[in-house]
Amino acid sequence: MSRKSGVKCAYLNCGKTARSYDGLKMYRFPKDKSLCTQWVANSGNISLIHLTTDDLYKKRLCMEHFINNDFSNEKTKNLKKNAVPQKYEEPQSMKVLTPTKTYEGHPVFPKSP
Repeated sequence: MSRKSGVKCAYLNCGKTARSYDGLKMYRFPKDKSLCTQWVANSGNISLIHLTTDDLYKKRLCMEHFINNDFSNEKTKNLKKNAVPQKYEEPQSMKVLTPTKTYEGHPVFPKSP
């Protein structure tokens, strides 16, 4: 019986572990510098930017950030060598909306007496 990893997923706002989520697979950052840079960018986690490729190799992303086409085998969930995680998308509820209408001629605050 293999021990499940307690290492947290480095994807922004994820933090899942294989120990806490049954059947969750974790993947090390690749040693290839170019591919590793893509993983960092897509993870949305800016705290990873300053890390070396060797330090990033110690970090992991969970399977939930990859699409089915990224796996060479759907059953065993082995990643293809060129797989890149999906790009982090800011949740809609956290986005700052820019007003689309402007109101002219109407004071925003009433004048003081």
